[in-house]
This record gives sequence, structure tokens and C-alpha cells, in this order.
Amino acid sequence: MKPFISQDVTYVPERRRSKSPSFPKKRARGRPRSYLTLDRFFFQRKLFLVRNSGKRYSREEFAAALGMEPRAVNTMSAAFIPHTPEENEQQQELQKSIDKNFCNDQNVTAVPLFSQQEILQRDFSMKNFSEETEISLMAKEPRYGSKMYYFALIMPDNCMLHDGICKGDKIIAVRNVRPGHGDLVVCRIPGVDVITVRRFAKICNPQLFDLYEGGSTNPFIGTEIEDMIYGVVVNVERSYWPSRMPQPWEPLR
Repeated sequence: MKPFISQDVTYVPERRRSKSPSFPKKRARGRPRSYLTLDRFFFQRKLFLVRNSGKRYSREEFAAALGMEPRAVNTMSAAFIPHTPEENEQQQELQKSIDKNFCNDQNVTAVPLFSQQEILQRDFSMKNFSEETEISLMAKEPRYGSKMYYFALIMPDNCMLHDGICKGDKIIAVRNVRPGHGDLVVCRIPGVDVITVRRFAKICNPQLFDLYEGGSTNPFIGTEIEDMIYGVVVNVERSYWPSRMPQPWEPLR
């Protein structure tokens, strides 16, 4: 007995490639074009001699040996911003005194909170240091120890809301480290005397940088960006307060 519904075998035709007519390609006359210019040849020769000289150069010395301006080609390439030994010793003594007054754990660093005006003036000398100074505690970096100089500030706006940073959050940053591509930085936008947070980005041109939030960008030249950046963000603190309890500034009932 034949089935009520019958299905034929599916047939997939073989795919054939049609042969396209070929045309003879004309060969360019003369010698093949060379992209090696005379300036590039001398630059590569100088680079080869410097690399094989057997000497140890700093980034600035290496750029100077190539005949370049160190500030132009070396902008923000080293991780740590260099300081004099006197400045490093003064900062370490200051940090030891802060840790002694606010924490007794050697693995914890006390980070003082600075005002907008103090950060704008780069005044981190702690002239108004007292026991009432607001302090944040964070784990000490085991690899660099006291080489990282921290400071804290209160986020003034909601410009970095998409990155999870809200107005009123406490930002902890390092002021002696240069940022890399994609880092959050504490900075000042030209024309506005307000310290805020933006994301740092490098453009294809090594001399151009961006500080952006959302879709807005603020391009800078490499020699100008160091004057706008005050530190690299390493930690964000957020606190909540129960609604049934009186606010900290309200008197107890």
C-alpha cells in the first residue's frame, strides 16, 4: 500500500564556476618604486647605531641621540613622572606621618581628601592637615610601595555615569603616574576651573590625545596634555545612607 504523502528526493544542483575571460596585465616600465627616502635611510642608520652602541639610555637621552626633541617625542611615554630625590624624600616622610596618625597597618595606605582649589594649584603639601581631615584607606601596592603618591577628591558631577561613577563618589588617584590608553584620569577641561574625571585615549597620531565622556571629545596636543591631567584613577568609593536614620549633618533626636 502506498503512503498517503510521498516526498521526492531533494536534488541540489552542482555549483559550477563560469570561467571569466582573462586579459593580459601590462607590466609597469622602469624599476620598482622604492619607499625608502634619504631621510628615512639616515634615521634608520642612526637608530641602528644608537641601539648597538652598548650604552644604556633613558627615554630622553635616546630621543636626543636620534636628533629629536625629547619633550615632543617622549611625551607621556614613561610610567612614572620623574621627581628630584628631595621631593621623593619629602613626600615619603609626609605619607609616613599620615599613615602613623590614621592607620597602624603596614599594608594599608591613608589617602587624604583634597579640595578642588588645592588640586587646581597642585598643592599637596597638606598645610591644613589635622585629625579632622577626611581620610580613605586602601591596600598598599606591594610592588611599588611608597613610590605612588595618592590623593582623593569628591566627584563633582555625573559626567562619567556610564562608567559607573556618580556625583558624590570619592575618587582615589595617583598623581605621579602618567595615563595609558583607556585609563580614567583626574583632569581639568580648558575654560572651566573644575576638577573632574574623563577617560584618556590616544589617537593614531602619537602627538594627539583625547579626554572624552560619552560622545563629546576634547583633543589635545601631546605637549599640552600634561598640564591638564592631575592623576590617574585607581579606586572609586561609594557610600549609601539609610533613609530612616537622620542624615550626618542633622542633630540627633
